[in-house]
Amino acid sequence: MTKDILTQDYLKSILHYNPDTGIFTWAKIRKGNNRRKIGEVAGWLKHDGYWYLYIDGKMYYAHRMAWFYVYGELPALIDHIDGNKLNNAIVNLRPLSKSKNCLNVKNPRKNNTTGFLGVRKQNNSYIATIKHQYLGSFKTPEEAHEAYLKAKHSLL
Repeated sequence: MTKDILTQDYLKSILHYNPDTGIFTWAKIRKGNNRRKIGEVAGWLKHDGYWYLYIDGKMYYAHRMAWFYVYGELPALIDHIDGNKLNNAIVNLRPLSKSKNCLNVKNPRKNNTTGFLGVRKQNNSYIATIKHQYLGSFKTPEEAHEAYLKAKHSLL
């Protein structure tokens, strides 16, 4: 029998979640799923670097299911605090708005000529900005990037 709406109780009835390791294992074998053994790690790693779970014909991100398993709710976005997409330990997850999730970008775009996030060259100086907010003009890209990082940490 396929579940149309996944509930926390149903999730807990078919999977165990270890909040310290972030790993899901199968709690029971369902009809037609004799390949899965109780205690076997559930899910797989996809090409996008995230761990997925396949439940009743639907794919789910494991980090979202971890949050749902523990708290019974699904915020719009769940962030991996340490940036490691495979670290689904509950202490490494947090709900986040889309605008704050954008602050997780770690590397500048390919067309960034300064090599620093939040920094662009203008004439003989370096301009630091974050989320369209001007942070100042600096003599070096390193100084501008430092201002960007300071602003970024205050926003998170």
